[in-house]
Amino acid sequence: MIPKENILNATHGGLDIILDLYPQARVCLENKQAKFKKREGEHTASAHLIERDGIWYLKDFGESGKGLNGISLWMEARHMDASRFGEACIQIGKHFGISDELDRNVNMPKFVKREARADEPDGEVVFRLKEKFTKEELALLGPRVTQETVDALRWHSVEWIGTPRDRKITE
Repeated sequence: MIPKENILNATHGGLDIILDLYPQARVCLENKQAKFKKREGEHTASAHLIERDGIWYLKDFGESGKGLNGISLWMEARHMDASRFGEACIQIGKHFGISDELDRNVNMPKFVKREARADEPDGEVVFRLKEKFTKEELALLGPRVTQETVDALRWHSVEWIGTPRDRKITE
């Protein structure tokens, strides 16, 4: 799945997605007070664009009045529920030429070979733990997971793990 941040960055905060779905919204870029008709047969223009912290939202007072970003609007236009978010990101990626390919130069793990220490016997798994989890690691575990949470569970982040063979180890 392509991360939503990558999609929003590649589509000018989702603006390109919104304009692809609703080209009539372009009038709002020229005049911030302007409104446009989102739905066919609408008598009064009731939708407008809002930009907050680099992300664009379409707010339509003819519907819920809730601001929807480009990804949400894509899903709405294709009658996709929240369980299909990943599929929507893939569709948007294909439509706008956004890929999530790994780059071997950037995503290559770094290995270090060294002589095993005396306290690292051949065939036994050895490792080094980090003092604390990083902010990113905690976010991967869950939106409300804190260092206190993992401490209470006695979880540790591992810096490296290896198994000595012939008195050599790869970290």
